[in-house]
Amino acid sequence: MLALKNHFRKDHRTAPKANGLIGLPELYVCSKYGKKNTKPFILTNSKELRGVENFMMSDLEFGVGNCVLASITRMMDYYRNIMNDNNIPLDYKVIYWNAKNGVRTIGIKHGFDPDNKGSWHASLKNLKYNIIDYTVRDVTKIVRTVFDAYGLKGIVKEHWIFKGRYATFHKIIKNEIDSGRPFLMSIAFGYYSAHTLTGVGYQTYTNKSGRQAIHLVQVIDGWSDSYRYIDWKRQGPLVITTIEPVIISFI
Repeated sequence: MLALKNHFRKDHRTAPKANGLIGLPELYVCSKYGKKNTKPFILTNSKELRGVENFMMSDLEFGVGNCVLASITRMMDYYRNIMNDNNIPLDYKVIYWNAKNGVRTIGIKHGFDPDNKGSWHASLKNLKYNIIDYTVRDVTKIVRTVFDAYGLKGIVKEHWIFKGRYATFHKIIKNEIDSGRPFLMSIAFGYYSAHTLTGVGYQTYTNKSGRQAIHLVQVIDGWSDSYRYIDWKRQGPLVITTIEPVIISFI
């Protein structure tokens, strides 16, 4: 989602240069914030959603910029199990590749080009693709179309965030995870520049005085088969797409 760079271009200088590849969260917090004159941090709250498949983008299709589609495929696979919906295929690769209502098929209808490698500066054609033809606005459209294709109902929202703050962590990230809902993070700058990830958990570390809390977001980045973490305090401009499916219960 390279068009995010254009939308948030005024904040480019304040965006963190590297806020990714955190694989050992406790070690990261201690080394980053545990200075000599501060009390050590301890893990005080955490939650991880179980059942979200941690497959890589290349497991679906090699050499294409399918981060958005991979994240949506993960969510559909997750909700198939949560909702026990037999209309959604058991194999996540079928969810992606199905010729009729697969995520890839629907993505192409909304501007996804599997032949485009995602390099925004390579050519004017690629620049047009990333700023006009296939933007972060299309994420919402693809999710809604995929839901409609399988007869699902849900509330899809875009949350445009210029900087990670305490309030947005609790209002959006913690609330979604505590409610059992993964979400999409389309990041403008930093290590995950122009990339979409799947949010699946969080960790909060607090020093012994209780006056300072560090929030980490647990993500699946599609590049690794291991979980990664993002330091929310250091996070720059991004769009979070939340999906709240309507689950109908017959009693």
